[in-house]
Amino acid sequence: MNFINTINLLKEKYDFVFFSEDANYQKYFIDLIKGLLTFEKKIIYLSSDRFDKINEKNVINIFIGKGLLRVFFLSLVKCKYFFLTLTDLNNHDLKKNKKIDKYVYLFHAANSTHRAYTETAFNNYDVILCPGFRHESELKKMENLYNLKKKIIIKSGYFFLNAIRKSNLKKKYKKKIILIDP
Repeated sequence: MNFINTINLLKEKYDFVFFSEDANYQKYFIDLIKGLLTFEKKIIYLSSDRFDKINEKNVINIFIGKGLLRVFFLSLVKCKYFFLTLTDLNNHDLKKNKKIDKYVYLFHAANSTHRAYTETAFNNYDVILCPGFRHESELKKMENLYNLKKKIIIKSGYFFLNAIRKSNLKKKYKKKIILIDP
């Protein structure tokens, strides 16, 4: 897709847009995207990695590069829900865009929110998909402690762990396997 086509495509308002920093992050989105595709006609998948593509019928893959080019493309996006795994939104080069209704944070690690992330990591999100009950509790405590804007917190489970479970159900193992999740 060329530069002009990408700009024209991003002028349209979509329901769901996903942003991936590189191909390693796709595994955190893929189950959610496939689930949304059961009732959504079109999902936009933006990536800073040229080789990061989702091969599903109604997913439009757009390579947006890094640096200034990425900032430019992200400033054009119009959507209801913008999903990403990047913390500290608005505190570094990735700034909020007024044409996006809700920013949705999706955990790429199931760690504790106060042990592994900065105090400002989740401040600028509207919706947070929590992998477990502990995350919800910690986020609510942070909102109260620092007098932050209340977020919509959804207990979603950990999508990556679900993908691992599904892939392991298809395999036949001779030995028992134990998966340890932090």
